[in-house]
Amino acid sequence: MISMMAKDFFVNSPVLALPLVGLGIFVLGFVVVVWQVARTSKEDIDALAALPLTNNPPEERASGNTAPRNMASRNTARLDASPRNERNAS
Repeated sequence: MISMMAKDFFVNSPVLALPLVGLGIFVLGFVVVVWQVARTSKEDIDALAALPLTNNPPEERASGNTAPRNMASRNTARLDASPRNERNAS
């Protein structure tokens, strides 16, 4: 009895189109991502793969400066500018 009522309710329901719309959006997004990955050149992928291994901040990588910086001086500059050191100095 209930299954017959549910069948009659869902047969005429416009809400059943929403999962199909969601599936279509997902498939479209998936195809776009696969297309972008397939179009990416090997040089771009190698550059992205090397990002975690570089010692330069992003702004230096963007400008083409690939010389490594001294990490100790960069860390000292961060410590000198921290609010904690300003509180302790007074």
